[in-house]
Amino acid sequence: MKRFLLVPVSFLFFLGVVLPLCAQVDLKPEIIVSNQDMDEYRPAVAYNSVHHEYLVVFHDHSPISSRSIQGMRVDEDGNALAGFTIAYEDNPQRDNWTPDVAYDAAHDQYLVVWARDYYGDDSDWDVYGRIIPWDGPSASKLPFIVCNFSSQQRTPRVAYADTSAEFMVTWWNEGSGGVHSYISAQRVSTSGTLIGSNFTVTSDANEERVAPDIAYCKTWDQYLIVYQRMDDVLGNIYSVRLNGTGTIQGSGDVGIAGWADAETAPRVSASQGTSGEWMVVWQSDVSGMRKEVYARTAWVGSGGTEVGSVAYIAGTDLDESFPDVAADLQGDSNIFFITWEQQYSNPSGAFGISARTLTDSGSLVLGAKQTIRTTYVGETINSSMPAVAGGPSRWFVAWDQERNGTTTYLDIYGRAVFNGIFADGFENGSMSAWSLTSP
Repeated sequence: MKRFLLVPVSFLFFLGVVLPLCAQVDLKPEIIVSNQDMDEYRPAVAYNSVHHEYLVVFHDHSPISSRSIQGMRVDEDGNALAGFTIAYEDNPQRDNWTPDVAYDAAHDQYLVVWARDYYGDDSDWDVYGRIIPWDGPSASKLPFIVCNFSSQQRTPRVAYADTSAEFMVTWWNEGSGGVHSYISAQRVSTSGTLIGSNFTVTSDANEERVAPDIAYCKTWDQYLIVYQRMDDVLGNIYSVRLNGTGTIQGSGDVGIAGWADAETAPRVSASQGTSGEWMVVWQSDVSGMRKEVYARTAWVGSGGTEVGSVAYIAGTDLDESFPDVAADLQGDSNIFFITWEQQYSNPSGAFGISARTLTDSGSLVLGAKQTIRTTYVGETINSSMPAVAGGPSRWFVAWDQERNGTTTYLDIYGRAVFNGIFADGFENGSMSAWSLTSP
């Protein structure tokens, strides 16, 4: 990877250099986040604005023990700092999996949430959480139950609201006995106690509603929960807006994507500038053909939740799938970074990780496609399930990846991304993007 000598912007103007409005992103070297001799899956990432680093969380699966929730601190240059266990098997052993994480800057801590196999027989998955100080778990802050219905609670997701200084956790309840799957949520305080009772975000007697994600927009002091609605068997993407204390806003469910093909795997992020908006991404399963990635903006308008035009993010004769999205948190930036699984070579070929920026400057402007992790000639290694978090003029992408060689282990990898020349760190006190060498 070629790197450029970065010099002060004022000096470039003095020389008469015209700076591009959309500088290409700068990719740091790929790193191993965790490569224990076991399988490691499904990373999620949060940015720490106080210490200018990321927390990557994931679950592992050892051949001799149950699944546990792990964490790894990573600096904003993409260097692994310290790893730790967040939740593990106890007596009796129980599986913990599919974690998510949100950061609370006011108290310099995270809330990590995950699903736990309560009885150990796959009959009752519950939602658990744990407050994690910025530098690792504390024995005084133990795991707690967020929801323990006598049914299945799946894939919890979490966001932090700066204004009300609390977390919101959302998940889907798997339907049974004539009850269809539906989306729930729960407010959680910064001390790890539940605020009020859990509540239903959206449900229907005739439809399955699954796979939620959540993002908080400080501009509006509101959350947007996106989810997959199985109203046509194939699936469509809908959203529900909540205020900072969990009250549903507007008319409730608002459509994001409702085409004839299946729309699945929604993710959402929020910009934090004065014009605040959400960006929703998803995959479209083109019947009998391939998977493609799309995006759409949403914001609070005079008529309630309003949505913008659809952006076509990625589509080839192969599969692009499981996208994630994160906003650039620099000032009034309306730049988002979208990453996804990218299939190479042929319809049975291996998967790498690709990405591109999407800027809302009155219209949606796509940046050049970037290869985060490619596959090479002769390789059969798959990289999957990318997750991304944004900081000021930067992002960190994490994914799980098959280990090279004869073992079948799955490791967690990652890569830091800078948003071009303006990732200078002056705004947040970090000079890590500046270099005096140009190899």
